[in-house]
Amino acid sequence: MVDEFCQSYEEEIRSLGGIGFFLGGIGPDGHIAFNVAGSSHFSHTRLTGINYETQATAATDLGGIELVRKKAVITMGLETITHNPNTVAIIMAAGQSKSHVVANALQQESQLLYPASALHKLAGARFYITKSATTELELRPSAVESLYKCHALPANYYEKLVVDASLQHRIGLSDLPAEVQLTDEKLQLAEKLSGVKVPSLLTGVFDSIESKIARGLESYTGERFLHTGPHHDDIELAYFPLLHHLVRSRENENYFVYCTSGFTSVTNDYLRKCFVDLARDIDNGQLAYADGYRNLFRPEHAQDDITGYLQGIAHQNIDRQTLYVSARLARNIARHIGTESVEAVQRFIHEHLTLIDSQQAGRREPEIIQTFKGWLREFEAELVWAHFGIGKERVHHLRLPFYTSDIFPQYPDPEKDVVPILDLLRKIRPTVVSLALDPEGSGPDTHFKTLIALSEAIDLYAAENPDIPLRIWGYRNVWSRFKLHEVNMIVPISLNSFAVLHNMFNSCFLSQRSASFPSYEYDGSFSELAQRVWEQQFEDLVQLMGGDFFYSSANPMMRRSYGAIYLKAMSYAEFSEYMQPVRRLLTMKDTLTK
Repeated sequence: MVDEFCQSYEEEIRSLGGIGFFLGGIGPDGHIAFNVAGSSHFSHTRLTGINYETQATAATDLGGIELVRKKAVITMGLETITHNPNTVAIIMAAGQSKSHVVANALQQESQLLYPASALHKLAGARFYITKSATTELELRPSAVESLYKCHALPANYYEKLVVDASLQHRIGLSDLPAEVQLTDEKLQLAEKLSGVKVPSLLTGVFDSIESKIARGLESYTGERFLHTGPHHDDIELAYFPLLHHLVRSRENENYFVYCTSGFTSVTNDYLRKCFVDLARDIDNGQLAYADGYRNLFRPEHAQDDITGYLQGIAHQNIDRQTLYVSARLARNIARHIGTESVEAVQRFIHEHLTLIDSQQAGRREPEIIQTFKGWLREFEAELVWAHFGIGKERVHHLRLPFYTSDIFPQYPDPEKDVVPILDLLRKIRPTVVSLALDPEGSGPDTHFKTLIALSEAIDLYAAENPDIPLRIWGYRNVWSRFKLHEVNMIVPISLNSFAVLHNMFNSCFLSQRSASFPSYEYDGSFSELAQRVWEQQFEDLVQLMGGDFFYSSANPMMRRSYGAIYLKAMSYAEFSEYMQPVRRLLTMKDTLTK
């Protein structure tokens, strides 16, 4: 039946002379339609399997990778798309995560590894892409010069050229031989842009990287940090090892805020398990034994759930950990329905288990299901910071309403999404605010839209408090990467920090243990992917600076380094300047809407 359908579909397209207009995206492996990497450029409409990258990308929409792994797809072939030589084919790509596949599609010769390269044969093929999707394109020297002169490239773009040249030759900045300095196209272009001779440029870039590392090793006292995350694991996956040092000083204050409820990260299966566990723990009396029903209905005892769970970790007792997940869930249900009756909680559980069972993975969920999932994510985040003795009173959950399950969620609303952040800024009065500085269209769209809400709140707060020397720390994590020239703060991290991260992640983020919504880059936990990112960044630093720079250093923090975190530290004025393109984007959007 499938073969007949595919043949009929293909024949109908051919009978009409082929496709006249094709509009599509490009997948993380470069796929067009579902023609994954390796697909024949002469392929027709067919039933086919999909690779891991494509499965991971589809996991959020289809209810988890466990379900997607079982699926095959029907797709038109590359020959179906390109059969008509007059076809107009438009491919759209947004975000830095697509920059690599965009570059391969446009700049590589036509070959099976790059499906979109089949479009080279079409005179009417075009890519429409965002700025961040261009970052891997190899610009012609004349284009670089033109863009640099009109300030369309950063002022220190020459630093990128020097770094790229050093890494390409696999020779450190201090060791590049004279013949390379005289002949390498990137180095000569860097000299032209900066007006500085190559030998001095190499020394300057070396010194620049050294100063970034020194900044990352600084100690902080008397600071009030507000660490913000779009989702409940974003802070942890961005700079968790740095927090080991920030929380040690009693003179620093650390506060954490999660801007969304994060419900999309929790599967229906995990939610059902938590409800079943709670029903069992009430039935067998374990919940009453663990916490006492009186305390269960008192909000001031919510920290008991966290302490009990961490004791379960200390005792290596999974049942004890599960029991305190049940305690927190029961506490939330009781508050939600306004009861102090265990029987009422029990009835609520059984009524809503039926609702949970009726949900189809990947379909739009009732708001109450999203609320349940958000409760679980919030408890996980509170467990993380309790490792450092930080109580739940310093962990804030804003549940901003712009965050929905819509494919294209709305932009933040000034009243509903910005004011809650502003109120929190007024309450905490931070000196340093961290935020996800992802470019448009990269990773979860939530990151960029949270950045918009945060920036507007920070603008209002800074206007009210011009005397506070507010600083911003921009981070990225497993969803997008900084280039070395884009950052000014590099934090070396140790193997011990990797171990602590993995232990924390696997102990606290229970909904993520199975990685039901994984990254397309790695088939495993997000903490392992974070380590890979940090290790790769450090490997580049060793290549650029030389191994002795780290392992012969007088500083033990340098000698124990095996990873590196990149951060962009800014004053408020610098952050405001950084956000100007975003403001122009929003202005254009408003104009188009009107």
